[in-house]
Amino acid sequence: MLSLRSARRVKPWFAAVAVLILAACGGSDDPPTATTGDFTFSLTPTALTVAQGQSGQVTAALTRTGGFTGAVAGTVEGVPAGVTLTPLAIAAGSSSAPITVTVGAAVAAGVYPITVRANATGIAQKTLTVTLTVTAVATPTVAVSVNPATLSIQAGAQSVSQTTITRGGGFAGAVTLNVTGAPAGVVVLSPAIAVGATTSTITVQVGSAVVPGAYPLTVRANGTGVTEATTALSLTVAANPGSFTLSANPAAVTITQAQTAQTTVFSARVAPHVAPVTLSIRGLPTGVSFLLNPVNPVAGTTTTITFTATAGATLGAGTASITGTGGGVT
Repeated sequence: MLSLRSARRVKPWFAAVAVLILAACGGSDDPPTATTGDFTFSLTPTALTVAQGQSGQVTAALTRTGGFTGAVAGTVEGVPAGVTLTPLAIAAGSSSAPITVTVGAAVAAGVYPITVRANATGIAQKTLTVTLTVTAVATPTVAVSVNPATLSIQAGAQSVSQTTITRGGGFAGAVTLNVTGAPAGVVVLSPAIAVGATTSTITVQVGSAVVPGAYPLTVRANGTGVTEATTALSLTVAANPGSFTLSANPAAVTITQAQTAQTTVFSARVAPHVAPVTLSIRGLPTGVSFLLNPVNPVAGTTTTITFTATAGATLGAGTASITGTGGGVT
């Protein structure tokens, strides 16, 4: 009986101690609370325009929250061939980094959306888009034209043609002119066109011994950084018809009203001129007429001019001109 009562007293005490020990041990089994963090980022500008062969820059700015202090790295998608971007890398402790966009000279002009993805350990990926516009670079050019584009020059003579250039694509430099294709005996003077000027005069001098015929010439225009421009200039050399001179004896004539007076005109030719010469007179006073004999003198001969004044012919002194035309020469 004594042993039974002792057991009943001990059992409640042991149970209470066990409960207290279990309660103390149970509190130490819960895990510690994890620290959280995040970040946001932006791109400036979100639309970038870069010319072919040039580069531009976008700035990535980072804002950390919730105790996050780590580095952020990025990847890009949608970059066209010929375009390169420096990697996005924002170190711990930094809040921004540049992204350099380099566009190759051969990249086609157009609009390209590029996706930028930012990553950090343990944090959800962030995505933004920057719009890249590639613009074409104007090619410097020069064009050339001549007026007239056809010259017909007698052997022993000269003529001119005006050259005009048109600059384009930002080209503003001086232009040199050169004419090729001229036959022996033909000299072409082609002054350069200075900065700010657009025209120049080409002078074509044909020697007296140049064989008559057609000669295609090429006018060439060149400037620094531009492709040569050309245009055609057609030269036709005609045979030299020679020339002639006229002289009158006497050179001064006095005539009375209702009377006549004469002078003699001598025609002297310069080889190879052989064509007949037609004479004409202008500037006679009112009431005075003339008669030629012969009308078309031949080489080395004379023509007699008889002047007849009417009774009412205008009185006073005047000057009349005698003109000869023949074989394309006046």
